[in-house]
Amino acid sequence: MHVGRDTEFYLRKGFRVVSVEADPGLAGQAEKKFQSEIQCGQLTIINKALVEDHSESVDFFVNDEKSDWGTLLPDWNRSMSSAFRKISVPTMRLENLIAEYGMPYYLKIDIEGADVYCLRSLLRLGEIPEYTSVELLTPKNLANRDADCLEILCYLRILGYTKFRISDQSRLKHVRCLSPALEGEYVDYQFDGISSGLFGRELQTATYSVDQVAEMYLDYFYGRRRRGSLLSRLAGSRSGSPFHEKGWFDIHARQG
Repeated sequence: MHVGRDTEFYLRKGFRVVSVEADPGLAGQAEKKFQSEIQCGQLTIINKALVEDHSESVDFFVNDEKSDWGTLLPDWNRSMSSAFRKISVPTMRLENLIAEYGMPYYLKIDIEGADVYCLRSLLRLGEIPEYTSVELLTPKNLANRDADCLEILCYLRILGYTKFRISDQSRLKHVRCLSPALEGEYVDYQFDGISSGLFGRELQTATYSVDQVAEMYLDYFYGRRRRGSLLSRLAGSRSGSPFHEKGWFDIHARQG
């Protein structure tokens, strides 16, 4: 949930929202900000971390300089900041969250490197939302070890998603809401660097197959970082690719 920018957008469009935030400080701020929406039942805030196991608590790393970098991963973004401190937070499994509140129309996953936990939970459920988005890794997120950059994409395809769109989060200040709206109600909303932007039918970017996304994403993730490698020579730079070195990206998936 972070500071609630996306939550505010979804609420203003008229959706019922369940927001998860592991950081107790951020969750407390949101409870005050959205007090009326909570009281009327439009918003539920879960102050827990999403995990796969049955543990009751987990180590969570808060970043005092970049509050949106809170993570379960000890090595997440460490090459870009050292302002992390460890706290203990209560946990919940996505399966239990969905069992209590229902399968969402749109599931937004952005939990700083631990996103595959949620995707594996959906595999166990055997049911998926109509729309799901996940923040993709950038080459700097886990700079001290090689990451399986295609893991998220593979899980989305295994779950049954076949149509994919990419949202460039670095360019959201140029995005405007559609009128008339294609999801919920129209709102005049200004997106920023801590927003996720449009979703579902309103995301007006190119649609790709899983193979097309994988080819462009591999070139972005490895090709430019490993100049002269076999992969770089084979892939090259794909014209028309939505990926670039100064951006960070969400992948939006929908059922065919």
